[in-house]
Amino acid sequence: MTLNLGRPTLGSLPGDLLHEERTGMEKTDPHGHSADPHDDFGDFHRDLPLMLPRRALFGFGAVAGATALFPGLASAAGKVVNACVVSPSETQGPFPADGSVMAIGDTTPTRAAEMAKTAPNILVQSGLVRTDLTRSFGDFKGTAEGVPFRLKLKITDAYDCVGLKNKFVYLWLADAHGTYSVYNHPDQNWLRGAGITDQNGEITFDMVVPGCYPGRYPHIHVQVFENQDWATSGRNALLTSQFIVPEWVCRQVYGLPLYKGSPEHMAKTSVNWDGVFRYSSPAEVAMQTPVVTGDRRAGYVGEVRVGLWRAPGDRSRVKPIPYDYGAGPNQRGLRNGKPVK
Repeated sequence: MTLNLGRPTLGSLPGDLLHEERTGMEKTDPHGHSADPHDDFGDFHRDLPLMLPRRALFGFGAVAGATALFPGLASAAGKVVNACVVSPSETQGPFPADGSVMAIGDTTPTRAAEMAKTAPNILVQSGLVRTDLTRSFGDFKGTAEGVPFRLKLKITDAYDCVGLKNKFVYLWLADAHGTYSVYNHPDQNWLRGAGITDQNGEITFDMVVPGCYPGRYPHIHVQVFENQDWATSGRNALLTSQFIVPEWVCRQVYGLPLYKGSPEHMAKTSVNWDGVFRYSSPAEVAMQTPVVTGDRRAGYVGEVRVGLWRAPGDRSRVKPIPYDYGAGPNQRGLRNGKPVK
């Protein structure tokens, strides 16, 4: 289905959002000062001093390398450096529908047999492979509300920047109200879909700009699998990560009545304070932030690169980044550019 780039239709609004992802957000900044959410909201240049110590820059070990990198980082104009960086492993959150989470908010490890019976797993459902994620598929009927957003992903080998073909990519996100299908809406499965990368490692999805809900900065979830045969559970993913919705896009879109509540939630967080993104280095933040153009009337078009890890000189298949599904955001797949053993 072709992306509708016309003016978005404003629909009815649901009640207050009842869910919240685990973030471990602090009431003070890392230096012990009062964390006024309005002070750093959207100002990436002020976030950098706090982000630098979080994690070493991948491929830019020295401070000099970091200084050289800064001019190419994400900005309000959508500029971003096209560096070969390993995309960080991130939590899949409470709403993946990939067979790993049994109920809202439950991210604790469970026996495989028990999980297989109760955990929603959209990966094994017919109809998941599609480009238009705005509509539900299979037995469900419905359309997600939100401003149109077309996103092209390029899955690459972070060692040499070469695009990786035939990788299976699963994407999911919240709608304009900050709610998720399958979990908040058991009778819907919109804003979830998958596809296979082409010869250049690229794949495109049509979705909407997600709303902002309490405790999280606006984001999009992604999982990458070696191929479709491996995509039977999120535990088989080569990478589970998240994309950052550019702050300038959020500012534009959240002025619409359809996104009621998002401005207030957005004012209480930032990339630097988010329980997931605050652990990313500036290089990773740039990698996780799509380059976007457009406006809230016509819709948005963006591109983002995903870097998979492979040891230098290793010409075999790319390797999965270790991640403990039962851990919080402190459990990183990579530390200082090296896989966690």
